Amino acid sequence: MFEPIKQRQTLYEMQEEILRFWKENDIFRKSIEQRSEDNRYSFYDGPPFITGIPHYATLLPSIAKDIVPRFQTMKGKRVRRVWGWDCHGLPAETKVEEKLGIKSKREIEEMGIGKFIGVCRDYVSEVSSEWRWYVDHIGRWVDMDNAYRTMDLDYMETVIWIFKQLYEKGLIYEGMRSSLYCPRCATPLSKFEVTMDDGFYRDVEDTAVTVKFKVLKEDRYLLAWTTTPWTLPGNRALAVDKEAQYVEIKTGEGERVVVAEAAYERDDSFSGEIVKRLKGEELVGLKYEPLYEYGPRNDNDFKVYAAQFVTMEEGTGIVHVAPAFGEDDLRLGQEMGLSVFVSVDGEGRVTEEVPEYQGKYYKKTNELILAELNSRSLIFSESKITHSYPFCYRCETALIYKAQKAWYMRIDGLREQLIKSNKDINWVPDHFGEGRFDYNLRTAPDWCLSRSRYWGTPIPVWKCEGCGQIEVLGSIKEIEEKSGQRVADLHRPDIDDVGWGCSCGEKMVRVPEILDVWFESGAMPYAEWHYPFENEKEFKE
Repeated sequence: MFEPIKQRQTLYEMQEEILRFWKENDIFRKSIEQRSEDNRYSFYDGPPFITGIPHYATLLPSIAKDIVPRFQTMKGKRVRRVWGWDCHGLPAETKVEEKLGIKSKREIEEMGIGKFIGVCRDYVSEVSSEWRWYVDHIGRWVDMDNAYRTMDLDYMETVIWIFKQLYEKGLIYEGMRSSLYCPRCATPLSKFEVTMDDGFYRDVEDTAVTVKFKVLKEDRYLLAWTTTPWTLPGNRALAVDKEAQYVEIKTGEGERVVVAEAAYERDDSFSGEIVKRLKGEELVGLKYEPLYEYGPRNDNDFKVYAAQFVTMEEGTGIVHVAPAFGEDDLRLGQEMGLSVFVSVDGEGRVTEEVPEYQGKYYKKTNELILAELNSRSLIFSESKITHSYPFCYRCETALIYKAQKAWYMRIDGLREQLIKSNKDINWVPDHFGEGRFDYNLRTAPDWCLSRSRYWGTPIPVWKCEGCGQIEVLGSIKEIEEKSGQRVADLHRPDIDDVGWGCSCGEKMVRVPEILDVWFESGAMPYAEWHYPFENEKEFKE
């Protein structure tokens, strides 16, 4: 017989009674063990970031994650459901910085990496205990007692093993690219991190300026438009559309300037008499006087090149190219052998190579640069524009594109396989898979895996300080055998102290970067089992 229903029981009392019944009678475990071992359903529970107590963005997907295994269990399947914790990366570091009152990477270095890592470890351990109440009270059934954590040694060892497997397949490389970069966090970010939430692109007002570049040994100027005057010291080329129509105009002041005909027709500021029409290809090869004498340069610099990224929708149809500060810019620079002048440091401050602005934050140099160029009559026009701009998804600092060496995963080698696999996924609603996700897979650049930070799985690459030889190690055993040192923790700074002699006589030292936390999350199907080091049978089942 059922116990009679209490007539005046509140919803809260009913909830607590049900939760108590589930717990006292171990209902969740029994619901799994009642199903046959031969009728399994695999469910991967990707780990949430530990950044404080749960909120709707973590609880809502958690409810969805409960529905699928619960439904399969009702159909008689045996569904293993183990919770996971995403412990590493900027999400946790940012919270710890707030707790400690830290404002920059420099302060972390002064504090000591080891101490900072210790606080990060304590923080995620404290916060994780608060989650259980929330998970229980949304009615979710999941094993939190045996949860995996991305900061655990076993998990991290599998992550570095995966890195080595990909490296040996030729899918990981170190390269120079211009990536999205956060000056506050002092690390590159992937495009996915910036685009995963619409709120990280915001409409901002900036100064748009049209700059005059004097053609070498001629009395005419090429006009280029930019919203980032601070990048002008890094200018190394101009780009045009070789198929487009351009016009040479005689202005009211008697100057001869060149812009795209589309810009002339669209923008009243280009008023004047057209004295000549020419195709973009006629401009290719022209040399011009550099705006500044800063930084490295070579014979390929300060010329006009044809480029497919030039558009006529805005600007002048002539693009200012600074290889250090743009994806297209660097790509063209590498194709044409342009020099790369990175005029800002890791914190976004101007380097000593530009003494007039040394130490100033890059955005604060915009007005100074405009004033100086105006004094030389090299500004054609200025205006204010509102446009969409990316911000850091953690500290909300405006991002920049900055050229630097980093570790990347080749996407082209996997693209067709990824697109094919995407078609096998049952997307709900289906337009997500057929539209946005398919487009992202088809257009995704190589994945920037490295982060210039502290709390994360280390990139397991050692490089010789002398000859540059590289060794990639994929297990604790390999590291210990190679170095002769015991490895009890893979976190920085412990792993940074592990090294050995190179055959050239110099020392092999680990590269300083850590891995993107999304690489760690993606390793979950392997790493939660500590595969291939143990549980091989369970993993394959």
